[in-house]
Amino acid sequence: MEFRESKVYKILKISLLTILIIAIAFFAFVIISIFKTSETEIPVSFRADISELLSEEDNVLTSRIKKADSLYNEEEYKKAELLYSEIYNLSLESSKSKISGLALIGIGAANGKQNQPIRTLRSLYKAENYLNSADSIALSRLYFNLGVYSYKKDLTEDAVEEFSNAIEFNSKNSKAYYNRAYIYSEGEEYNKAIQDYTKAIEFLPEEANLYYYRGNSYQNKEKYEKAIKDYSKAIELVPDFAKAYYWRGECYSYKEEYEKSIKDYSKSIELNPEEYDYIYYRGLTNYDFGHHQDAINDLTKAIKLKPNKPNAYYFRGLTFGLKEMYDEAISDFTQAIKLKSDDPDFFFFRGNTFLHKKKYTKAISDFTKVIELDSLYYEAHGNRAIAYVKIKEFDKAIKGFNKTIELEPNDYLSYYQRGITFAKKGEFEKAVRDIEKAIELNPDYTKAKKELEEINELVEDLNKQKIN
Repeated sequence: MEFRESKVYKILKISLLTILIIAIAFFAFVIISIFKTSETEIPVSFRADISELLSEEDNVLTSRIKKADSLYNEEEYKKAELLYSEIYNLSLESSKSKISGLALIGIGAANGKQNQPIRTLRSLYKAENYLNSADSIALSRLYFNLGVYSYKKDLTEDAVEEFSNAIEFNSKNSKAYYNRAYIYSEGEEYNKAIQDYTKAIEFLPEEANLYYYRGNSYQNKEKYEKAIKDYSKAIELVPDFAKAYYWRGECYSYKEEYEKSIKDYSKSIELNPEEYDYIYYRGLTNYDFGHHQDAINDLTKAIKLKPNKPNAYYFRGLTFGLKEMYDEAISDFTQAIKLKSDDPDFFFFRGNTFLHKKKYTKAISDFTKVIELDSLYYEAHGNRAIAYVKIKEFDKAIKGFNKTIELEPNDYLSYYQRGITFAKKGEFEKAVRDIEKAIELNPDYTKAKKELEEINELVEDLNKQKIN
């Protein structure tokens, strides 16, 4: 008897089938997307060039292999894949095991370039079956590509292992040293990175990027002289290497060689005038060097390029403050806060600027916000206390100075300011004790010594009045 499906059942079956198809498509998309989005800039990507791995006896299919390599290097990856596949099938017919393995390396590389992770891995693993230990150079290329695959999948430990395998089979595999060094550097293993970059340089002494990346590693170890030497070599090899000028400029900035730093930043900007970081950091160096108007000009350009970067407003606000342009400074600090409302420094320096403008209530509000964000920010406790003194809320001020002393017991200014506040309250004994403590902590603090003399004279006069 024939079973009749109800309309509901048919609809349900179609719906389930549709869901299944969508789920499979989505899963495939996710697999591919993960491969795409996890890809970061590794110096050397998938390699084919299998023709260079052929020995003299491997002359079968040589012309086809060279054509496939040519297509690959011209970024015609799909066409290259098809030709490598054809070579693979022909090699099976002629029982050329090594060529089968090489063709699969080419297929895997082409698939990798087309962001097809499953097919990439399948081809590369399959290649291993056709190669033996005598094919060491080919195996090195295979493991190199597996290293690239692992890196693109964010499997950095696996990537290091595969690049190490590549080096084991071919100790002159410069690109494996190159990529492994890059991963070590990303993992902040700078000594290992420097060692690998140095090894790669032995084989590729004219490769500017190797000096550049080794310079990065030296810079991260705060070995600025060595970093500068490497960046300089990179620039010698590639005179328009904007990033090398930029990072060398940063090294000079750390060494407080500001003129050299600004010169390098300026060269990087000349080569790439729309690069935010180059302009922003030249602005910071101008700020450090005391070139305040130049700093404002640079930071203004940076803000035009990327108006949603809070630090550019913050540092321009600091620079306006140094030029006593307080309204402009407050405007910039306010914009920085709008973009990033959880940075205590932004509120602190706006509070300081309100102090300069004698807007004490607003200053107190900002310092209070700083303390909410970071209760250990002792300068905020101190400056809020100063603002309280200005509006004659002495008890709140003393409480604030108590906190600064608790956080920084050797801060002589806090003792001095608390002493002055006690004096304003008429508590001269406490005032004298605090100011004497300030002098003990800083014997050269002449202002405190003068204030102590005046308080002692005042106390003496008051005592005389009592006697009379």
